[in-house]
Amino acid sequence: MKTFISFPEARDIVLDHLPDPHEDVTGLDRALGKTLGRPVAAAENIPPFDNSAMDGFAVRAQDVPAPGVCLPLAGEISAGCSDTHPLAPGTCVRIMTGAPLPEGANAVIPIEVAEVHAEENSVTFLKAASPGDHVRSAGQDMPRGRTVLEAGNVLSPADIAVLASLGQVQVPIARPPEVSIVTTGNELIEPSEALRPGKIRNANGPALAAQIATAGGQVYGQFHARDTREAVRNALEAACKGDMLVISGGVSVGDYDFVKEVLEDMGLSMLFWRVRQRPGKPLVFGLLGDIPVFGLPGNPVSSAVCFEAYVRPALAGMLGRQDTLPRLESAVLGKDIPKKRGLHHFVPGRARWTERRLIVAPAGPQGSHIVSSLALADGLIHLPESLDEAPAGMPVSFERLHWEHP
Repeated sequence: MKTFISFPEARDIVLDHLPDPHEDVTGLDRALGKTLGRPVAAAENIPPFDNSAMDGFAVRAQDVPAPGVCLPLAGEISAGCSDTHPLAPGTCVRIMTGAPLPEGANAVIPIEVAEVHAEENSVTFLKAASPGDHVRSAGQDMPRGRTVLEAGNVLSPADIAVLASLGQVQVPIARPPEVSIVTTGNELIEPSEALRPGKIRNANGPALAAQIATAGGQVYGQFHARDTREAVRNALEAACKGDMLVISGGVSVGDYDFVKEVLEDMGLSMLFWRVRQRPGKPLVFGLLGDIPVFGLPGNPVSSAVCFEAYVRPALAGMLGRQDTLPRLESAVLGKDIPKKRGLHHFVPGRARWTERRLIVAPAGPQGSHIVSSLALADGLIHLPESLDEAPAGMPVSFERLHWEHP
């Protein structure tokens, strides 16, 4: 087991010890925000036929080599029409946007550059035609056989449109990992209970469940243990039946912190304990069989930040997503931040654009227990452990918090 390691090393260890994704199938109407389980290729051309990109007139381009040509009007084709006749040389047909191009036609002249002579049933064109003008060729969007969506893609509304165009109503997805949550502590009561002396409401359980949902996971169950070995073991044994186990509290060195000890008794292969970071130094990670186990600190900000730094990337990896790590933006500190050398600081912050620069600053008072400041934050300011100060004006990296539920 490694101990007191750096943040990058700890995260690499996590990402190197994840089980492979499990494939599932869901309906198109429930696929938004899910992770595609395997590549999707076009089984047919999209569009399936040559069609008009404009309201206008379908012509043979060679019949309109210059402005001023007048052709007889031989009919009309509307969108959705399936009964078209070949276009005779030296004629034209009125055509609507999306309507199939008749056999023989190879260009469309927009109605804006045409003069219709109703009495003569003819059209004079004010512009020459070239082959392919205003024509959407069959397969121009998605040719048959081409891979159009890659595995690991988080399905967006545009992806849903692609799948619908292909008739893919059953979508192969990565099954959302089932995550068990265990909170610990004699001091915790349910959020619905009235406060009484020495007690606080359990915020971490509901918060972690919400974070799991926004990360693409699914809560297998929520369990709570009082600070006794027996209670901790009972909760952990009940919880270790999903795909991942996330524990909040009981992982430090206090007299009532039994989680690490009980996990080892249960056969946990502990890969690291304690990370050079603030908040969240007493972090545990290991494997119980093939189940990744995270022991997060009990303070609410520490718990939430460690989830973002480690558990969210782990869930992305278990889903087979293309991007497992967060994207960092370049920013500038808007005010001084106290910094301890040798620790990587995650500072909940707010960002604003000023004079074409992204300015970031702490979101209220900072402390591992001050959850109200975390609620004001829209991201985390990263201060690497090599820094011994973080003055205003210094360039930093900023990680957006993506807490929207798909």
